[in-house]
Amino acid sequence: MDDIEYSDTKEIKVDGTKYKTDEAVSSLKAQAFNGAKVDLFKSKAINTDLKPYYTVNVIDNDNDGKVDTVVYLPVTVAKVTYAGSSSITAGKSYKYADENIADGIKKDDYVVIVDKDNTKDEKYSITKAEMITGKIEAIKGTDVKVDGTWYKTIDGAQKDKYSLNDEFTLAVVNGFVCHAEESDGVISNDKVILVTKADAAKTEGINAGTQKIKALFSDGTEKEITVAQLWVSNKYQDMGSDVAAAVNTLYTFTTKSNGEYKLKAIDDTKYDAAMSTITKVDDGKATGSIDSQAGKTMRFADTAAIFVVPGNGDDAKVITGKALGTWKNITDITGASSYLYGKKDGGIVYANLGVIVMNDQSAAPSSGDVQYGFVTADSAVVKEGDDYYVSMTIWNGTSEVTVKADSYYDFVDGNFTQKTDVDEDTHVKNYTNSASKSVVVAFAKQTPISYKTTGDGVISEVRPLNVTKGDYLGAVAVTGYQDGKKYVSIDGTDYDLTSDTVQMFVDTDAKKGSTSGSITEANEVHGYFVKNAYAVKNSSNEIEFILVDTQNNLNINTTEGDITVGKTGAVITNKDTNKNILTVAAGTKGDALKTAATTMFSGAAEIVISTGAKNTDAVTANTVVYVIAGNGDVISYTVTMAS
Repeated sequence: MDDIEYSDTKEIKVDGTKYKTDEAVSSLKAQAFNGAKVDLFKSKAINTDLKPYYTVNVIDNDNDGKVDTVVYLPVTVAKVTYAGSSSITAGKSYKYADENIADGIKKDDYVVIVDKDNTKDEKYSITKAEMITGKIEAIKGTDVKVDGTWYKTIDGAQKDKYSLNDEFTLAVVNGFVCHAEESDGVISNDKVILVTKADAAKTEGINAGTQKIKALFSDGTEKEITVAQLWVSNKYQDMGSDVAAAVNTLYTFTTKSNGEYKLKAIDDTKYDAAMSTITKVDDGKATGSIDSQAGKTMRFADTAAIFVVPGNGDDAKVITGKALGTWKNITDITGASSYLYGKKDGGIVYANLGVIVMNDQSAAPSSGDVQYGFVTADSAVVKEGDDYYVSMTIWNGTSEVTVKADSYYDFVDGNFTQKTDVDEDTHVKNYTNSASKSVVVAFAKQTPISYKTTGDGVISEVRPLNVTKGDYLGAVAVTGYQDGKKYVSIDGTDYDLTSDTVQMFVDTDAKKGSTSGSITEANEVHGYFVKNAYAVKNSSNEIEFILVDTQNNLNINTTEGDITVGKTGAVITNKDTNKNILTVAAGTKGDALKTAATTMFSGAAEIVISTGAKNTDAVTANTVVYVIAGNGDVISYTVTMAS
């Protein structure tokens, strides 16, 4: 029908060719087969009741070379919402036995329906519309170009608004798009990124309207990209102060011809279910909210791409749903930032895409990519070509190896720094920074570390483990353990040991590793346990890594010689270090004496008061104050009471 145009008062144009009419064009009628006549034109335009995708025949009944009749075939285009063995539903139900229905029609197809009033056998004729899937190569008004062919689009056909380079599925009838929506290709995992870092969008200068971000792709690669547009309010908009990509958010992407990216937030309507407010991952399934109902669960497809964002500064990573099956009772999750998107398989919804953001300072549960070691020698910065590395010698649990590190974390002021690339100014020994803060570095000799292997003798993300923060327990004492048991007590708290727990044995003083050894209970001195291990746990109270000193005494433990004696005061009024006597004010209680002694004996690991009375009771003469060094050395002082 779209090929017919008004030409003159008694002339029409059909596919570019002019034809005279017997009567005035304004009076010319169009007739459906066995149907009523309607005006062909209204105000020199085709009657809008006549759809442009209708087929039409122009007839000269009396052979005078002039058009007498225009016959058209009206059709309806509808989506198939049910397809069974005996019937289909497309707007209404049609039975194969009663109608002319083409073979091979499936649910979600689009069909072309000819009403039975317009067929010779008075049966509905139903055929499948032409389905075309491809990238939008060009847009001109509502016309689109796909795979080199232009298509016109009828009003209301666009479920999703056309956008260049996005993949669409079109239902086409006689060259007209009757339905258009983004195809499943836009939610293929290889078309998804996670924003891991982002600069502010540029609002001025030559880069105005763009934003630099660091993007993690589903294949695990990460790179810096330039974002030109973000889908907002049902259209792409240039980046700006109110239009910007957000960190730890998933987006689908397409690329422009200049290499810049266009992003869209994940459209959860493309999935059978979406989970938010995730509270737990355990044994291959997540618990969270689906359709605003809390406490729902969703299992992971083995091939799922799950973006995991640690809270401890580690790089985000992509792991499979199968690898996620090793997580046990993981609850240290920022639920408000974590989402899963699932598809049905055999009637069950499995997550095949998602992002899980761990709580602040929480490491992601191990999935085999984190390794552990102990630095056995001094490290050094080296340069190879234009790249800097730290050359270091480590014990990896089985042998001493030399590796090169390209990135690391320091620990300063109670927190890990952001991951930093090695450069010529990288420190390889602990130091004090310009703000007078002590900095613990990952490359210092006699430091336990975690790292990732990138190949060719290069390691990355080297982190010191002789510090205490969140899951990183630092130097600890094994206060309870039995061979063969699946748990260990560390500083009085019980943790599980699993088949994935990495156990390492090192003489930390001699800097010598051992391939044999066992977890050993710490030495106990007057109730104080000598630190004999380093440990890392996870949010499930499982030990990820434990390094046990083969001499049962960490090299960092202070000795008697490290303890200095300070000034006396109101509680300890006098001291005799030669005779090991402390003079204590009358009426002093045990806890007050311990506090005063802790201040006086700098470098002591523990102060123990031997009184049989409670710490809230007054001490008496001959009470013993045990000043204990970190390695278990003890200096005993006898109390005399001031007169």
